[in-house]
Amino acid sequence: VIHHDCLRQHIEDSGHWAMIEKPKELQEYIDEFLERVKNVEANVADRK
Repeated sequence: VIHHDCLRQHIEDSGHWAMIEKPKELQEYIDEFLERVKNVEANVADRK
């Protein structure tokens, strides 16, 4: 299991990521995924 931070970092760090032709559905899925990650991080931060 890849920790979501690592996955996000990998996606953001990968310069070619933006150049890869991605189906619109995939892009929307990724955006939704990153949004969910942000929400999870916010919830975790709130609990600390």
